[in-house]
Amino acid sequence: LSYQPFNPETFIRSYCTNTFGFDKAGVDVMWDYFNLPQSPVSKTTASRLPDELSKALAIRDRLSALKPKSGRTQFAHLVLMLDIRINYLQFNTLKYRFEGKDFNADDRAALKKELEGVKRDCTALQKRFCKLNGNYLKHPGRAFGPWSYAGEITFINNCLK
Repeated sequence: LSYQPFNPETFIRSYCTNTFGFDKAGVDVMWDYFNLPQSPVSKTTASRLPDELSKALAIRDRLSALKPKSGRTQFAHLVLMLDIRINYLQFNTLKYRFEGKDFNADDRAALKKELEGVKRDCTALQKRFCKLNGNYLKHPGRAFGPWSYAGEITFINNCLK
């Protein structure tokens, strides 16, 4: 028990050094990962989505370069969570276009093609999620059920037919 205030940066840096065996450069990437703004998309305007997506993709590129010496499963979870966030931001970018006042019938084919790519990625993420969480969750596949954004992807895709 400590009576000192909790210092998240000290904790994260220590955790990433001890759990993953990262050097200072790797720990710096992880610090940036944990400080990536993740405002709820419902409170994010369509104009801010590209910026949030760009920042998430930049962190993802930096995470890809890291090779943990230990704690590979924990690291895989962190990467998966970011990949899900990226996919969700990509989907919402398309959803805003679909629901926007400038959307018309001529845009359907192009949007459908982009949406199918996001859906493919979402399905792959679901498989990764189930593989990583299969021993911990009773029904890991339900995490991407029809009530989730995966269901919204299917709904919008059906509307574009």
